[in-house]
Amino acid sequence: MNDSKLLSELETSGELIYTTSGVSMYPMLRNRQDIVHIKKCDGILKRYDLPLYVRSNGKLVLHRILCVKDDHYIICGDNCFKLEKVPFDCVKGYVDEFWRNNKHYTDKSLAYRIYVHIWCDFSLIRRFALFLIHNTKRFIKKLIKRR
Repeated sequence: MNDSKLLSELETSGELIYTTSGVSMYPMLRNRQDIVHIKKCDGILKRYDLPLYVRSNGKLVLHRILCVKDDHYIICGDNCFKLEKVPFDCVKGYVDEFWRNNKHYTDKSLAYRIYVHIWCDFSLIRRFALFLIHNTKRFIKKLIKRR
């Protein structure tokens, strides 16, 4: 299903159940393996929520809110190191529950809350490590190409 059909379904029914794709939210959500329940957004979300938002290129993205400002969110994927500034009006929905290995999780689940706090409270260290890993891989690829 393409992004415009997903948005239309969310707008029409107020909710959407979908299999995630991509690696930006790994390790919490795995590429084409985990299922999310997305509800239509009707207010300001809070820190650690998982908004579904539309980027300027029209692509739908599901990342985590790290900070709420006056008119925008600071958002980053769990497997990413770059922060994004996302205006409130670009957010179309949010994940209120998900299924992983046939186990059901909500934002109230103890395992989920522990994961979120460990993952996000150490986000500066984690993002720095991801940055180093990403750039080291790029450097090694360039060295191999030169040979």
